[in-house]
Amino acid sequence: NGQFEEEIFMTQPEGFKKGKNLVCRLNRSFYGLKQASRAWNKRFHVFVERLGFMRSLNDPCLYVKGSGDNLIIVV
Repeated sequence: NGQFEEEIFMTQPEGFKKGKNLVCRLNRSFYGLKQASRAWNKRFHVFVERLGFMRSLNDPCLYVKGSGDNLIIVV
């Protein structure tokens, strides 16, 4: 699960205390949210950069590390 850069609120699910204007603040993303894939991609990007991979300028889903015969490609 990824972290959000902005605060996201949702109405309380069934079973919680009922009242007017009660909401939940999400601390982490979860599948189904529009922001979930972006949060996961950012977290993955930071992780592979720390491992020394460089993101391709032509394809943002391609990471490369090394050169010549010692080349590692992550797609």
